[in-house]
Amino acid sequence: MRMTHAHKALKRQAVNVSLPAELVQNARRLSVNISAVTETALIQTVQDAELQAWAATNRNKFEALNELIELEGLPLQRLRRF
Repeated sequence: MRMTHAHKALKRQAVNVSLPAELVQNARRLSVNISAVTETALIQTVQDAELQAWAATNRNKFEALNELIELEGLPLQRLRRF
């Protein structure tokens, strides 16, 4: 995932992260930008968690809609030509 320019302009905050020493050494040896990799992974993890939270919050609405469709069929089903 590529960061947008707007995302890069956000206020930065330093944090301490503990990683296995060998992993850090290998990343440095290979010129891997640990901060960028960590940020990209954290962005994806937060997006996934937000999506899961949204789905959990709205689960009962989806279930109710599915029940309604099972009982009454799809809205405008009579207009389908296929």
